[in-house]
Amino acid sequence: MATIYNGFDAAEFAKVRGEIRSSTSSLLELTFVGAVTDVSWPGTLLEALARCPETLRRDIRLSFVGLDLTGRLQQEIDRLGLREHVELVGYVSHAEAVRALLRSDVLYLPVSERVHPSYVPGKLFEYLGSLKPVLATVPEGETAALLKRAGSVWLCGPRDVRCVVESLRELHSLWAKRALPSRDVAAVREFDRREQAKVLAGLLDKLSIPRR
Repeated sequence: MATIYNGFDAAEFAKVRGEIRSSTSSLLELTFVGAVTDVSWPGTLLEALARCPETLRRDIRLSFVGLDLTGRLQQEIDRLGLREHVELVGYVSHAEAVRALLRSDVLYLPVSERVHPSYVPGKLFEYLGSLKPVLATVPEGETAALLKRAGSVWLCGPRDVRCVVESLRELHSLWAKRALPSRDVAAVREFDRREQAKVLAGLLDKLSIPRR
């Protein structure tokens, strides 16, 4: 059995990357791109950010790019006193979503522990294709395995607030030294849709060979 995952458009990423100027932000830009749902609820990160000391929290801006399908996100942000640290961008075009990925310093990926171990969110592959470091709160399973394989990832359990606080400390320290890691292109080449098309074509060729 062969598995061909979802992927990302490497040509689009290269084009947008060439259009983006180097960041001049004085903040560590942490970004979630996609719809906020019960499966991708960011509560663990919000709780961790609220627990961080103010000296750390004031250097972080968390942006949500996409729709809040739960209708609870702003309420949770207000409950934790994070309004000045969080930006809700709302729905944008795919091209703008790619720009948001590439402008960010770190990307955030949450996955609920209620999903099947084989569950993989489609946005994972665009996260990997951005080559940006990823902070993920995900259960053990296929998503965690793919992140580990790609590298430049800080992995925590879906409810592990303490782990996220420590990860934010590490990421902030690297950011302050301009030493945040970038993912090796070779580590994600298999998810380039052009490479996936080649694999699919090869599989179809094998299926079309008549048996003797």
